[in-house]
Amino acid sequence: MRIGFSIPNGGTIATVEAVVQVAKRAEELDYQTLWTFERLLYPVHPQNPYPGAPDGPWPSVFRRMLDP
Repeated sequence: MRIGFSIPNGGTIATVEAVVQVAKRAEELDYQTLWTFERLLYPVHPQNPYPGAPDGPWPSVFRRMLDP
């Protein structure tokens, strides 16, 4: 079985240092893959409420995203 996991490239934990630390540790532990995601846009005036929040605002943490 090949195992991988996602690097911290979004939100408050998204720092270059965190990505490097996670990637180095993954290599030490012989993980096979690292995953990432990409968000290009953040809605300024969303037309729909965010489903994960009780009152619907989009989390400001979504604004921070490192380039994959």
